[in-house]
Amino acid sequence: MSLSCLNILAADRGIFIRNFARCFKIALAFPTLVILACFFSTQPVMGDERTVTPSVSLGTGYNDNILFTENDRKGSFYTVFSPAVQLRQRNERGEVNAKGKFDSYTYAERSEFNSVDPEVSADGKYALTPLVSVNASGLYKTDSQPNSTLTTTGLVSNNTKSEKNQEVFGLDWALSEKTTVGGQATFGKTRYENNAYSDNTVQSYGLVFKSNLDKLIHETTGLINLNYSIYDYNVSRSNYTTASFGFTRNLNEKYNITAWAGPSLIDTEYKFAPYQATQQWGATAHCSLDGTLEKSTVNLSFTYDLEPDSLSNTSVKRMALEGSYLRKVTSEISLGITASYFNNKSAGKENILVNSLDEDTYNISPRLLYQITDDWGLETNYRFSRIESYITDGSRTQNCVFIQLNWGHSINKSDLSHAL
Repeated sequence: MSLSCLNILAADRGIFIRNFARCFKIALAFPTLVILACFFSTQPVMGDERTVTPSVSLGTGYNDNILFTENDRKGSFYTVFSPAVQLRQRNERGEVNAKGKFDSYTYAERSEFNSVDPEVSADGKYALTPLVSVNASGLYKTDSQPNSTLTTTGLVSNNTKSEKNQEVFGLDWALSEKTTVGGQATFGKTRYENNAYSDNTVQSYGLVFKSNLDKLIHETTGLINLNYSIYDYNVSRSNYTTASFGFTRNLNEKYNITAWAGPSLIDTEYKFAPYQATQQWGATAHCSLDGTLEKSTVNLSFTYDLEPDSLSNTSVKRMALEGSYLRKVTSEISLGITASYFNNKSAGKENILVNSLDEDTYNISPRLLYQITDDWGLETNYRFSRIESYITDGSRTQNCVFIQLNWGHSINKSDLSHAL
């Protein structure tokens, strides 16, 4: 693995240097995080904790259908080298985290997929008063790998590079011992190298009300979610509004359930004639069960939503069923499995601006984790994916095997003082 690591660095050094400067854009996007950092530095608090965690992973795998095509399947062995560093500062009033990394991909037979993708992220929260706290987060990343959204949305893309930045700012206010309200604003932009996909910007504003309902239902909190989002594409603009009502409840010490549902509305205006504005009603719904047992964890979830989607250049009705299970077999070995099902369907009328979409996606992935030492770990997994299209009446499959060696070590202030 040492030779693979050196070969990857030598092959991708030029790409990495060109991309590394982009990582610093993230620093300009987080004025709120700077404010949070000032609170930490100017207001010392008992229990202050500062930690630096460098890490690195090196993996190799085989994908038998890289572009997820029905015919002319092309596979390749590949390696992934991912160094990273994470900074964390925490005290009794809040915390700030920042992380930088890059993923270097090298393919044995398909060098056109080689890439170095940097990612920088940061998040923070701070309690202004016992009743009011602020939070912020930001992300900048590039993604050059095909089908990177397969397990999160069920959709696949061609080999196109994307560049994304996103900033989120929020405030939480405890109105009383039982009721809290939270506000959040999100701003982001995604750019694609391939003109077949639409660059887009997003503005999203949300309010969440939470109220303890113990007097009516034991161990239950009521939820009201209101959200308004603006998705701006090259040829259209969509206004997306949702209102949902639900609850979260502790069934017992091991299981928790969360559920909400409500109507949604998407208004789409096209920037060029002769296309007419459209208005579509839909629904948003979610239900999840989380369990934490003595030696295992489990999660099951169902989600239905109407979402604008830049990969298909149209709004998409998406239903998702997802589940995961992880069990600690010994103190060092854990076995797990994840599975998901997605149904993606075009929500709008088909025209020259959109790609018709109606398909099912299935994913299943067993994995094994081996904690060699406190700092070293080994992970291996296999993933099978299948897409069935009701428009072409065809199906596509993909098999991927991957094994990865991970190293990470946390260094705090006491470690540094001892070293010096």
